[in-house]
Amino acid sequence: MSNQKMPSVLFRYRPLEDHLLTRELEALQNAYVFAPTFGKMNDPMEAFYETGGIGDVFVDEVLRSSGVSTQAFYKPLKEMTDRSALISFSTTHEYLPMWAYYASNFAGMCLEFSTAQLATGDLKDEHLLEVEYVTSPASPINLTDIFAKDQAARVVKRLAQKRIEWRHEEEWRFVTGEAGRKHYLDDALNRVYIGPRANPSHVVAICETLAGRPVEILQGEINGYSMTFQTIQVATPWSEAERQVDSKLKGVEGLPDESELEGFLSVPYETLVDTCIALAEHPNMEEFGGIGLSGTNDALFIWTTYLLRNGRRVYVRRYYGHDMELLENEAE
Repeated sequence: MSNQKMPSVLFRYRPLEDHLLTRELEALQNAYVFAPTFGKMNDPMEAFYETGGIGDVFVDEVLRSSGVSTQAFYKPLKEMTDRSALISFSTTHEYLPMWAYYASNFAGMCLEFSTAQLATGDLKDEHLLEVEYVTSPASPINLTDIFAKDQAARVVKRLAQKRIEWRHEEEWRFVTGEAGRKHYLDDALNRVYIGPRANPSHVVAICETLAGRPVEILQGEINGYSMTFQTIQVATPWSEAERQVDSKLKGVEGLPDESELEGFLSVPYETLVDTCIALAEHPNMEEFGGIGLSGTNDALFIWTTYLLRNGRRVYVRRYYGHDMELLENEAE
């Protein structure tokens, strides 16, 4: 993921036409977003870049006798970008042109995701970038870029640039190594905003698909020159039937003895127990992998294993301070 300061939530506009309904409901049911290749985007300038530099002619001269040219060094780059895909998000659910362009002319929906939870599943090793809107293309990728230690970052930067005319979309995007379904933790989806023109049968289908999940569903209303959203289905605690893991963990195993943490915890030992029980309530939670003090004894770590809906396991290590306040997460 990018080191840029990312929004805490991201929004994804989706169509809800009859021939697309089954596809969109399946994505909601199975907790994934789809990453298409750049060639399938509506902007034909996506992923545009040039290669070459003033030094290439000299390198070609040196390599002439070997039958190799600088183009051989650029070929893997093209192959990589041809495989690359993206998933686009916005920073708002209230931009009216986006509802027209990407959400079936106000008959579609907009999904609100927790960015951190979204990036813990299949997208944890992918690049999350804020799109840069420019008036001209970046400089060509040259041999210095190709052989640089940060080659990937230099290349991916070109895949997150668009002409300035698109700046109203306020886009953030995941750039992925390949196209396909990218599953996320079930609780990454916070809300579903449905457009005011949505087919009533589509609304019912969405509500039924997300019943028993802590996802709030709202529908838009047009009032003069404004669009407001009203809740039509409240978020509910996870039902046992909707949990990804067959049986909810009822207790916590592997906790260190209270004596082992003497001198570390500045809060009652029960605070640690409560923290672990709360983690065990997660819909994808499978097991605890380990709980103890870090090597320097300046933090307490808790390993957890999550099972995504595609069968993949995600391992997360959390670090807590003396007051059991979360310091950081590390997904592996």
